[in-house]
Amino acid sequence: MFKHRLPQVKGNHCLVSLILMIALATFACEPTCPGDPECPPDKERVVVIFSDVTSSLLKKESEQVASITCEIVDSLSPGTRYYVYPIQTEGQKLEPMYEGTVVAQDRATTKAVSDARKKKLSEEIERLYDLIRTTKRADAYGRPDNHTCILYTLEYAQKIFKQFDEKNTDFDLIYVSDMIEECNVTPMGKPIALTQSNISEAIKLARETNLNLDLSHARVSMIIPATDLTYTASGRPNSSQVLDFWEAILTHCGFNEDSLKNSQKFYFSSGLPLYLKS
Repeated sequence: MFKHRLPQVKGNHCLVSLILMIALATFACEPTCPGDPECPPDKERVVVIFSDVTSSLLKKESEQVASITCEIVDSLSPGTRYYVYPIQTEGQKLEPMYEGTVVAQDRATTKAVSDARKKKLSEEIERLYDLIRTTKRADAYGRPDNHTCILYTLEYAQKIFKQFDEKNTDFDLIYVSDMIEECNVTPMGKPIALTQSNISEAIKLARETNLNLDLSHARVSMIIPATDLTYTASGRPNSSQVLDFWEAILTHCGFNEDSLKNSQKFYFSSGLPLYLKS
């Protein structure tokens, strides 16, 4: 009986191993489906930011709004399409304070672009804040300064998102505001003023009103500007009640109990959420 013996290749086993390692590394770096029409494209990202310019905020809080808004835009990755709108009286008729697409740049250019954007946004937020603060015309409800109309911005954001392919786009809806709705004309059919110490009636109305909106595909963040004066200011409801109001509203926008408890889906607090810090 003959026994077949493999030829001995002395000194070549290291070379063979090296070739195999290079081949595996090359394969790992290649796209998994180059040229394949079934290969899913990279997702777009669309971010809509509503920044509060109303006089329900203290002056220092308004300055915080400008700072936080700029910090958010600075955190966005290249390719992200973003829009920055003011929160004001006309929630259905808005013009962006700033919009654009984040492009990849070197560090020096990035700082120059960031500084220019920060200057423009800060100036515009300050201008609108001062303009609204000096408005003293009483309306049919006797309120001279009901300008914090947030509810209609939900519908406005939905219209923007519908311009993009939902399957291939990540959506972020971000508010930089105290989230204290104070508006005479609302989609709830009644004026809403969350400036009272007890807003249980407004929460009840929010639970009963069908807004017929769908923002279930978006991540919603409500970032509260806070300073050392925030927690001593009078005429504001408990923040937990404000949260209850907006959670009730979002249940009419495609959110359920699980998504409202998911920090990757809904955020309500001061300071930036972790996904904007990375």
